[in-house]
Amino acid sequence: MTSVIDRWTCMRSFLARSATALATALMLSAGGLCAVATPAAAAVTSYIRLNQVGYPADQPKIAYLMGTTAQAGATFSVIAADGSTAGSGTVGASRGGWNSGYTAVLPIDFSAVTTPGTYTIRIAGVTTSPSFAVRARADLYAPVAGTMTQFFQTQRDGADVIPGLLGRRPSHLDDASATVYQVPAYAGTEDWDDTIDGGLTPISGVPPVDVAGGWFDAGDYLKFTHTTAYAAGALLLAQRSGSADTARAAEIEHAMQWLGKMWDEDTGVLYAQVGIGGGNSDGDFVGDHWVWRQPQADDAVTDPPGTGKYYLRHRPVLRANAPGAPLSPNLAGRVAAAFALSAQTHAATDPARARADLDTAAAIYAKAQTTGVGELVTSFPKGYYPESTWRDDMAFGATELALAGRALGDGRAGGWLTQGASWARAYLDAGARDTLNLYDVSGLALTDLSTAITAAGATGLAVTADQLLADQRAQLDAAVSRAEADRFRAAADYTTFDATSHALGLIAQAARYDAITGTARYAQFAQAQASWVLGGNPWGVSLIIGAGTTFAKCPHHQVANLGGSTTGSGAILAGAAVNGPNGEAVFDGLEPGDTTPCPAGGADPYAAFTGNGARFMDDADAWMSVEPAIDFTSTGLLAFALLGAGSSGPGPEPEPEPVIKRDTIGVYRPSNSTAYLRNKLEGGASDIPGFVVGAPGDVPLAGDWDGDGVDGIGYWRPSTRQFWLRNSLSVGDPDRFYTAAWATTSDIPLVGDWDGDGDDSVATWRPGDQTVRIRYDNTSGAAEVGVKFGSAGDTILVGDWDGDGYDSLGYYRPSTREFKLRNQLTGTAAPETVVVYGSTGDKPLAGDWNGDGKDTVGVFRPTGHQWHLRDTNTSGTADHSFSYGQDTDRPLVGDWLADTAGTPAQVAAVNGFYADPQFHPTQWVNANPGDPRAAAIRTAMAGKAGAAWFGNWSGDIRTAVDAYVSGAAAAGQVPILVAYNVPGRDCGGESSGGAGSPAAYRQWISDFAAGVAGRTAIVIVEPDAVALIDCLTEAERTTRFGLIAYAINAFSGRTWAYVDGGNASWVDADTMAARLVQAGVAGARGFAVNVSNFFTTAESSAYADAVNAGLAARGQRALPYVVDTSRNANGGTAGDWCNPEGVKLGVTSRVSTTGPEFLLWIKVPGDSDGDCGRLEDLPAGTFSPDLATWLISGT
Repeated sequence: MTSVIDRWTCMRSFLARSATALATALMLSAGGLCAVATPAAAAVTSYIRLNQVGYPADQPKIAYLMGTTAQAGATFSVIAADGSTAGSGTVGASRGGWNSGYTAVLPIDFSAVTTPGTYTIRIAGVTTSPSFAVRARADLYAPVAGTMTQFFQTQRDGADVIPGLLGRRPSHLDDASATVYQVPAYAGTEDWDDTIDGGLTPISGVPPVDVAGGWFDAGDYLKFTHTTAYAAGALLLAQRSGSADTARAAEIEHAMQWLGKMWDEDTGVLYAQVGIGGGNSDGDFVGDHWVWRQPQADDAVTDPPGTGKYYLRHRPVLRANAPGAPLSPNLAGRVAAAFALSAQTHAATDPARARADLDTAAAIYAKAQTTGVGELVTSFPKGYYPESTWRDDMAFGATELALAGRALGDGRAGGWLTQGASWARAYLDAGARDTLNLYDVSGLALTDLSTAITAAGATGLAVTADQLLADQRAQLDAAVSRAEADRFRAAADYTTFDATSHALGLIAQAARYDAITGTARYAQFAQAQASWVLGGNPWGVSLIIGAGTTFAKCPHHQVANLGGSTTGSGAILAGAAVNGPNGEAVFDGLEPGDTTPCPAGGADPYAAFTGNGARFMDDADAWMSVEPAIDFTSTGLLAFALLGAGSSGPGPEPEPEPVIKRDTIGVYRPSNSTAYLRNKLEGGASDIPGFVVGAPGDVPLAGDWDGDGVDGIGYWRPSTRQFWLRNSLSVGDPDRFYTAAWATTSDIPLVGDWDGDGDDSVATWRPGDQTVRIRYDNTSGAAEVGVKFGSAGDTILVGDWDGDGYDSLGYYRPSTREFKLRNQLTGTAAPETVVVYGSTGDKPLAGDWNGDGKDTVGVFRPTGHQWHLRDTNTSGTADHSFSYGQDTDRPLVGDWLADTAGTPAQVAAVNGFYADPQFHPTQWVNANPGDPRAAAIRTAMAGKAGAAWFGNWSGDIRTAVDAYVSGAAAAGQVPILVAYNVPGRDCGGESSGGAGSPAAYRQWISDFAAGVAGRTAIVIVEPDAVALIDCLTEAERTTRFGLIAYAINAFSGRTWAYVDGGNASWVDADTMAARLVQAGVAGARGFAVNVSNFFTTAESSAYADAVNAGLAARGQRALPYVVDTSRNANGGTAGDWCNPEGVKLGVTSRVSTTGPEFLLWIKVPGDSDGDCGRLEDLPAGTFSPDLATWLISGT
């Protein structure tokens, strides 16, 4: 029994995965630049090839014009999204021809463009490029790594699948009780021939084993320990890179659970493979590669044992070793490394789990056969993955064991470090070299080993850290030489298999080397390779599906081909890395197989770009070009995680570094009584939205009135001798308000922590008697301390000059430009410090500018609104100089920034949730202060923390979200955001609308996530989208769930996403659980209940608990949940959801102590539910003071 699929697999296994061919090609430095070839149909149109994802703002930026030599010197323009010209230049000289149609490849250097934004490159009368971004490196590449996680979700096998964009369903459930067979004999003479000679024989006495779960290997459905261990290890290293995310963590756990099943601790057997690729030569039965189908189809097979499709359902398990026998060292090393990396990941948070993983790793590693090593075990037949090196695997395993042992205080760590060094030396001495890919993990092992040796301070080992890094330099330098000789600066050989994999491996190696050495030696090289992968290649195609504007539409992947889009939009195989370009000859004789035809018309849009012996073909039958695999994709995910994070040091992900506590600056503008505050000692826009402070004639103040470590705002009104003090940096009522009984109208206000208790209180200085009068708390009464200080005409200063935690006094004398500072608050001693600083007309300042706990001097120079600040109380040049504000502004000094380095729960517990000045009740009260309803709304709602909703009304979504999250960060609080833009939103109801297409939504939510940028935030994902699907067809529901899964995966870092899960009287809990599983809730922080509804917290919590029970019944873990309490104090009535009577305002946003993780105002209280209920003609989302008043009273 034969088919095209059988031939596909054989070719892939022998050619695409030949380690020998791969190992030779790359290290030939400038080799592989073949003679110019002529394509079948050469077009003479010019094209600009570039990185379609974008360019880091601080890196060189090179694109390539494919055209003719005559175009050298042509003028190009870089055009911003608003149509303005951001830069220009001339096209460089040709780097050589590509083919007879494109006789020149000419560089376009636009490195001068550094402002973040979206751009195109235009050559007038010639061509315009695809759009691309210029952004911070993390903003470009961390989202690519996040997208690549989706491929692993698609590859899941077993019961615990994530439907995602392609509507995956559970598959191969019989793997939970699978039979172990003897390794079969193969009929052919080639290593890659998977046709079985005869039948399959179960191993007598071995009971069925549970090998359910895991990942499919590539476009087929086989599962290999060899490739899964490699991929899991790469993902674990990505988690360790500093760009960890929850979706990736879930995929790692899925893989590690399966690897745990493949190891039988009791017998010491490691199972190597699940499934067989080929059938037998007699045609009695077929193998995986002989039938093109969806994976769940296998579960319906009813053929008798040993016939037909029987082995597609009842999949054979093949083992790597017999009980008591040693293990192939390549498998022992890489599988041990995966478990040891898992141990490192859990060492700080779950030591028991970490120790169990470490023991598993140690047991597997100890089974390695390292003498008399014969043929390595990877797969059956061996030609699928013909690996020939193993010392790198052993070095990898020992190194990660040593790092895990060190993290857990295990006494075996030193021995493993010694072994790792010995195997690294053996690898170096063997002479076989390749760069990072499935067959050579030295790029992972040697860099981690160098770090481990340095961290341990170990000497006398078989290698030194410098020797290990020198080997990596040799590999990378050879690649750099090849790239310099290539027209598009590609380092991988694209005339053979796995060009994409090798390019991605080089990116990862370069990033790891630079991170470990603290250099930028290979930064430009890594960016050049990323550009080639992401579209800056002759074909103008991104080799990562879903990254960039043009990528493979027709991958050789059964799930994608049979259940996905063939247009490049909608249900795509998001995140998959494909094989890429290949040698022209490999495509000869390619014939249609059993695939769904793609592209539909059969034409090859890339044919004109075949050249230099290489071809790229986007056709579902072109396995040699567009088949993805977990090893390709995991290497890429690691590469982009490293580029996006810039760190690859070993050990668990470090805790976020706290924000340095120091003073920054701001201004008060008398013309509009508004404060504008900066969080940095540099010019720029206000970090905190401007807010009104007092009225004309008032004197602005800044101080930490409540001891929370963040300065608030206030003012002194001389005419009434009143102080108004507010803890928050926003407009609103004061938290303290009193008359200073001790003061006169001529007094000048001062602020300081006089008693060292962490709270600031006010004082005054009277010019008439030169006396400072101090109270230790912010209440009215007589002064508690009187200190005569300064002279008429002096400016009195307050500061902690010696860092003892107590503020004392100083003064600035304009006539001599002297600062005189005294460490003791009371007494008559002369000032200890005298500093001459500034110029005539300057306004004196004092603040802790560098965070060392001591206040030092500075000046604000009105002319040019210049700031000049010193970090020590000595004369000299300013340590910080910049311009900010306007000439007529008054300077302010304060520590406006809370320590927001932490999870949302940690930050909210200390600083609360973000009280946005644009919160609808707050806005209304400020606009209508005299309205009789204002007092109640001001007390109950205004200035409180609630969610901000974002949708198609929000304009540029990245800008809008970034501004909101930045405002929250400046306030040191946790923002609550609602993403509400899914296509077909609200099924045409009161809040209908949404993005115009699935593709538009994916772009929108990606930009939304880019605005959050992994910062501390809570995101509620698409209210009603999972519950309200009655209006959707089955296909539309699948798409909807896929979009929710896409949204979940877009968020990472300290951003916690909660999928809306309905309410207590809508969809029953078990059905909701099933839908949430389909929507990929496992990748989210949790789910939300009662959004925009009225059921009590107790009712909502009971419902959420029932949903979690439903998740558990489906093999999912219980998830945290949040409850919308904005309108739930009185409870609600089933079905009565639109502006009902009798509902009441619930408790404000807070961290919950039991049950829910948070209680949040997700619905804005007072906003209408729509043109219905007790209010008509009021669109949804519009604030009504009547609704607000009724909510407050519960009527």
